[in-house]
Amino acid sequence: MPNLPIFRPYGKAGSLPWEKTDQSVGFGHCRAADVENAAQQILTFTEQVQDANLVAGIRESIQSADRIVFLGFGYHRQNLELLRSAAPKHVEIRGTSFGISKSDTRTVSEELTALFGLEEYMVFRDHEYAQLHALECAEFISEIWRTLTGAPGVDPTMDMDVPELASARLPSLPTFR
Repeated sequence: MPNLPIFRPYGKAGSLPWEKTDQSVGFGHCRAADVENAAQQILTFTEQVQDANLVAGIRESIQSADRIVFLGFGYHRQNLELLRSAAPKHVEIRGTSFGISKSDTRTVSEELTALFGLEEYMVFRDHEYAQLHALECAEFISEIWRTLTGAPGVDPTMDMDVPELASARLPSLPTFR
């Protein structure tokens, strides 16, 4: 796990076992000083993320991702804005949507596709980039483990009949007065 990049825009309550720091709080430990130390390392949802290097790291990871997976994510717009970046055309986006209505799940899928700059490519191939599953995390991993552990996806625009369309932007629609 040491090679797995983990970004914590709202801080952390302690270190993971492989992280070499003195700022960890053992499971179930309730010493007041440890809890206070952990609490000081956490930003609340309403606090703005100020760390430009952290945001840049998140966005660089998205720009080179083969697969983006959301587990137990609320898809709040403030959190999504931290992720706004152009993703590769071959990226696969999967995630849980447990407790989110079907209509809102569809809306979130569309927002994710737009967030990563992929909406223009969907038109060419009717390709669904973001697939959300109404499952809890453990069920989700169990259900799509082959997808999660498989080879990267294929660029849906790669074998298009008209080569210039593969990198084309959709034209703006005319406005009528």
